[in-house]
Amino acid sequence: MKEHIAKEIYDSTYSENSYIWVNEVLNYEGGDDYAIRRIHPNLRDTVGTKLSTNMTDVKGTTPYKTELEGVKQHGELFFTYYFKKMGSETISEKLTYAKLYKDFDWIVAMGIHLDDMNGYIDTTTGQSTRIVRRIAPVFVLSITTFPNG
Repeated sequence: MKEHIAKEIYDSTYSENSYIWVNEVLNYEGGDDYAIRRIHPNLRDTVGTKLSTNMTDVKGTTPYKTELEGVKQHGELFFTYYFKKMGSETISEKLTYAKLYKDFDWIVAMGIHLDDMNGYIDTTTGQSTRIVRRIAPVFVLSITTFPNG
């Protein structure tokens, strides 16, 4: 079952350079070797690496600790940290959603770099602006044509 899931994850593609990865928790108390990287499309050569809640990103935050504490407390969480972009050496801030699947001791996560979202945000903002410009005159006309009372 785990091999099938891994194949599905590695074969999947998502917009904005997003991908899914899996860390398997070995010790819910954290510390060195608390988890092992099971699936990671952006770091395939590091699959099998033991992880530590003491590891830091380029800004000095501890994303693995944040992730572990969040999934232990809430079962899932959104959080940000700095990480290497897919297929690049560029490091930027990433927004991640992680969820604990306790039956497997898997933390399954997916994220997007915040600067990759800018194009999507610009497109959506432009579309929203065009819609508001079309609707506003109709709305104003409706209010002035059909006064209350």
